[in-house]
Amino acid sequence: MARIRVLAEDIASQIAAGEVVERPASAVKELVENALDAGGRIIRIEVTGGGLEQITVIDDGCGMDRTDAELAFQRHATSKISAVSDLDSVCTLGFRGEALPSIAAVSRFVLRTRPADSTEGTVVRVEGGRILGIGVAGGPTGTSVTVSDLFYNTPARKKFIRSAAKEQAAISETVGRLALSRPDVGLRLASNGREVLATSGLGDLLDTVAAVFGGGLAREMLPVGLEAPGMAVFGYVGRAGVSRSTRRHQVFFVNGRHIRSPYLAAAVDEALHSVLPPGRHPVLVLELKLDPLLVDVNVHPAKHEVRFSRMREVFLLVRQAVRQAVGRGPNGWATVGCSPPLRPSRPVFGEASVTAEPPWQLAFNPEAEIQEEPEAYAGFPDLEPLGLLPPTYLLARGADGLYVVDQHAAHERILFERFLDVLGVSGGRQVVVPTTVGLRGRDVQALEEYGAFLSQAGFEVELFGEDSYLIRGVPAFLGPYPGGEETLLRDVLERLAGEKPADREAFSRVLAAVLACHRAV
Repeated sequence: MARIRVLAEDIASQIAAGEVVERPASAVKELVENALDAGGRIIRIEVTGGGLEQITVIDDGCGMDRTDAELAFQRHATSKISAVSDLDSVCTLGFRGEALPSIAAVSRFVLRTRPADSTEGTVVRVEGGRILGIGVAGGPTGTSVTVSDLFYNTPARKKFIRSAAKEQAAISETVGRLALSRPDVGLRLASNGREVLATSGLGDLLDTVAAVFGGGLAREMLPVGLEAPGMAVFGYVGRAGVSRSTRRHQVFFVNGRHIRSPYLAAAVDEALHSVLPPGRHPVLVLELKLDPLLVDVNVHPAKHEVRFSRMREVFLLVRQAVRQAVGRGPNGWATVGCSPPLRPSRPVFGEASVTAEPPWQLAFNPEAEIQEEPEAYAGFPDLEPLGLLPPTYLLARGADGLYVVDQHAAHERILFERFLDVLGVSGGRQVVVPTTVGLRGRDVQALEEYGAFLSQAGFEVELFGEDSYLIRGVPAFLGPYPGGEETLLRDVLERLAGEKPADREAFSRVLAAVLACHRAV
């Protein structure tokens, strides 16, 4: 009996759809990218129920005639490439010809479109990948797509979809990235009838940053710009004090395509390693322009990643561009190479001062074993401080050899245990000077989801106009915290959104970790 068989078309379509449409935000991304490739100048996105109930994307692009509208639902049908050689210089966002058939395979799909040179439009209705009908329809130039009941025929996938609020936050973040990639296009996003994002489409990147991340953050950004043969980088990076505990506010584009790149992130880290405290990441929006022949965009089904043929040159360009931006005068970061004072003036081991010339003549046995984590921890031994090893290490002598102590990590661990004990009882609240903070997307969702826990811990945050919140109180056990309330709240919300603690105990551990990092030396 034959063991190998050709999959039925509906099964193959649903498997292929799983690579492209992971969640509602994936469908929105593909549809908006198609609208951008079609030359849309104003694109409207409307979602209900976190995108599971309905997604509508309307553009004023070139539109399609009846023949193209029907072909668009055939797998691998595309207008973007026609020969193998075209793959060497892809300049469009959607080129695989998978978006429409993949989304239509797991939804009820309606496409309405009309080209500028025709008075007659076309409507195509698809359900579960099957075309139900093609007819004539009126309407403006451009294309309108309505996706209803996403994943209705794939219950196994649908049960792993998160709440409507979380899916909406993911959609907002996705549309924000797309808006930053094309500041010359006006994007409007509405959720359940409420507008949550609108960009002017006037071509001003900083104006778009303000629309996506908030005006307060945009005012703290510095311009980035540098060219090299065959490539250029430009955009904005946050000035001193504008950093986050995660990389969620680091946005990279290559030739207009939003990507995830550990290489570019590493270039930024190397540029700022001497001016950022450990665990902090700058806010930035960077666009890299390359000769299309130097970049391969065909390496990921969802097009999240690219490959560079001149990776080292790209790395150096980005590193130098960021260094130049943050080192410009008093309004930028501190001069590169001059670290901020992260260390106390005396060691943490009692009152002894650090010796100017520490006694390095220690007995050294090359046969001795170096222990990083003893098998049984029996408490911290008595140590004699010897000196400071920049940037944050303390050297000390103990009965069994030399100790190298990361004072930030040590202090952070002590504070973590202390804060965890306090949170287990009652946080208490200290009133602070009211501070306004702009929150959007996942941060708002985290604030709503963990609001009760945050209040019990000592945070007092209230809505203060659209996308604005007022911080009136922070945990009392932190002690005086003037001016740091906004950064603290943002870091807490980012960690909560990323780690998603399931109960009060897990929440307390996340909160204690963030607070300890903030208060450690």
